[in-house]
Amino acid sequence: MIIDNMKPYEHELVTKGFDGMSVINQNELIAKLANNFGVSYFNVEHSMILDVHKTLKLKMLEEDYNMTIDSGYFDMANNHLYDMSTSSQADFNSVRILLESKPQEHINWMTEDSGEVSHTSAEWLAVFEGFTLYKQELKHKYISLCKKTTDATSHQEILDIKWDA
Repeated sequence: MIIDNMKPYEHELVTKGFDGMSVINQNELIAKLANNFGVSYFNVEHSMILDVHKTLKLKMLEEDYNMTIDSGYFDMANNHLYDMSTSSQADFNSVRILLESKPQEHINWMTEDSGEVSHTSAEWLAVFEGFTLYKQELKHKYISLCKKTTDATSHQEILDIKWDA
């Protein structure tokens, strides 16, 4: 996970906010920013620190989004777990397009929990619809949380943004 690879001052920033950081880590972050921006330690502005927090939070949200996608889609109607990888999404779309021109009675589809499962065309289309709506819901959530992050004006606002909230 991205948080496991952060520098100690970054980790503390994303978990406690700037005011909750130890003085040592606050100083290290400010010194790093001063060096990166070519300014003196005393000319590092609060907005620079807030931007670092936002950047780290955005990376964490992207990771949360991707991990949720990687965990798959569970269809409540048939109790099967479906892969949501990029290639599976392409396969779903390809079969959906194919069904428009070549209707089929049954579609065999690989599930994560039961291997290959036979679906009627109607069952498969219901899975496809649920899968697509779920993906759209996740994308909307991701975009919304990213906007909240970029619009945040305080470290506390960023700390309050949670993927699993």
